[in-house]
Amino acid sequence: MTAAPASAWGVLSHVSGEDGPAAAYERAIRLAQAAESAGYGSFWVAQHRFGAQRAHLPAPLVLLAAVARETSSIELGTASIAAALEDPKRLAEDAAVVDALSGGRLQLGLGSGSEPVASAAWGFDHDARYERFWSVADELCSVLAGGPFGRLGDVAANADSPGVLTPGHPSPVDRDGRVGVTAPLLHPPAGGLGQRIWVTAASSDTASNAARRGLGLIVGRRRVGDGGVRAEDGRVAGVIDDYRASGGARVAVSRPVVASSDASIVEMVRGEERRLRGPGSTLTIATGPAGELLEAFSADPGIRRADRILLHTRPIDVPLEAEIESIHALALACLKG
Repeated sequence: MTAAPASAWGVLSHVSGEDGPAAAYERAIRLAQAAESAGYGSFWVAQHRFGAQRAHLPAPLVLLAAVARETSSIELGTASIAAALEDPKRLAEDAAVVDALSGGRLQLGLGSGSEPVASAAWGFDHDARYERFWSVADELCSVLAGGPFGRLGDVAANADSPGVLTPGHPSPVDRDGRVGVTAPLLHPPAGGLGQRIWVTAASSDTASNAARRGLGLIVGRRRVGDGGVRAEDGRVAGVIDDYRASGGARVAVSRPVVASSDASIVEMVRGEERRLRGPGSTLTIATGPAGELLEAFSADPGIRRADRILLHTRPIDVPLEAEIESIHALALACLKG
């Protein structure tokens, strides 16, 4: 993976910062533009509700619609949307609009949702989120693939709506002229978006379920325990192996990275992470010269198994200029490699 061009790499933003939502959204747009100019293949945003983790993005697709207008070729992804809290038809419509607006560049990442407060706010049992997640994901995939948008008895009949069987309407047809369609279809049509759906997974069970449905896998470190980063990366590699064994074909691995040859930047990154995690905690952000980081990545079992690597800076916020410098340095190091 590390020998792959920068186009196989992506940038993941948690759209966070102490200076508020508007500034965070503007930084995300500028970061996407920088990633595109550096030759990266994708730009992703993470969903966070209620200001958790200093982040400001409860509606990822809304921001990606804005990013779509400010970029031209880079893929735009969600990593991820808490699908267990979504209406699958509403989510399908929003995703289809962003995909059309971006010229087919959307990569739709879904997750079950890890925040109990969000489940409670939506009136759902947090312990039942996995069952609800797969129910929503399955219906979403069906609708995006061109399946019926519900049953005839569940929709209001309207003779002016293509694809709706209307009592008294002599020749009900769908958008392709087929006769006898009994339910409306997604509009705008989603094209190949159904082949660009991903699932964030921390467990082999979730990863295997995604593989059996033909969905991509997004996986990253969860908790670094007593075994350190190496043990956690080994666990991630095991999840990927189980996904592949179940027939999975697309893997994206996320990693916290800040590339810089400036010693003051490197120390800032380490100091800020140490401050957030507490004295004696294991530091997880890879930082230092880009060439050295790429060499270290070659020993990462998760990265070696991945088709894509998504770079982020969590748990800290890095000044925009330093993050842009980092992604350009890594892209340049890929070319030299």
